[in-house]
Amino acid sequence: MTIHLPTEVWMDTIRRATSSGIDLDDGVTHGLDIMNWCIALMQRNATTMRTKVTLTELSHQITQIAAEYLYEIITIEKPSDASNLLAKLTQANDSKLMPFHRQWIKLIFMQDLPLPPITPILSDILSLCRGLEGVSWIDSDHGSEWNPLHVKLTGQIPTEIEFLNWSGQVLRTTILASSASVRVLHIGGLVDDSIPSHLVFPSLSHLSVRHSFLPCHLFAVSSMPKLVDLFIQAHFWDASLLRSVLNDVAATLRILRLGDRTIVKPTLFSTILDSCPECIIINPPSFQSPVVFMDIFYYDTPLFEMCHSVLPRDGIRRHKKD
Repeated sequence: MTIHLPTEVWMDTIRRATSSGIDLDDGVTHGLDIMNWCIALMQRNATTMRTKVTLTELSHQITQIAAEYLYEIITIEKPSDASNLLAKLTQANDSKLMPFHRQWIKLIFMQDLPLPPITPILSDILSLCRGLEGVSWIDSDHGSEWNPLHVKLTGQIPTEIEFLNWSGQVLRTTILASSASVRVLHIGGLVDDSIPSHLVFPSLSHLSVRHSFLPCHLFAVSSMPKLVDLFIQAHFWDASLLRSVLNDVAATLRILRLGDRTIVKPTLFSTILDSCPECIIINPPSFQSPVVFMDIFYYDTPLFEMCHSVLPRDGIRRHKKD
């Protein structure tokens, strides 16, 4: 006997069965920096994709429901992936067996793709997916280097984007266009630093920057009233600049991540504790075992002469990684 269930029940069941188990907020807040979060989500999505494809082969009813979840997260790792996606985006959607709508695509992850040959294809894809909530670009070979070919790509990113991870440098106009909606922002750097003084990021909660001058300049000319998680990958040579940055977000900042290019010194922690006494500090993952100073997390360094009024002498204990 065939069991007939309401569409809503099937949708909830399929949603749970195909979930990656990580979302924009939870994944970044708990333990992972933005770049590693992107890689983790891509890996989990590859695993759940097999389940999604299998569901579309069960029955016509389930295919109609599961198709939406099949396309919500797209990973492009080779030119053929991009070509196939563009063909699907541009062809007429008259298939009754496998429906497809552009607005179903919510996140696009692009990794280690050859430029320039694939640039026009990627640009067309971004221009057609106007319902995008997140875009990620990872270039393992060139890191945060400036590439003028990125201009055409970033110029097609929807202005309502909420999540942007771009390992290379981006133009100022890209940040300006999405400043009203972006919640999670990771960029390698800014090419044009002439940012207007009225810039506001009303929704930004997670910010990751590669160069120390970038957060200084951004905070100097903008407001980030909801910033919770800040990842500074480069070293602040001027403690006064760091203090100025932290003072602007002290009321909301709860997690400060220091990258592996940060030089750990007692004065650094003193500056942070003075500005953000309630902030959790996560230091370079390249070090081995973390040490806990009350609620301040950082990793072993040769410098143990940490001294600050809020740190008791007996406040140091070992904390093993899970």
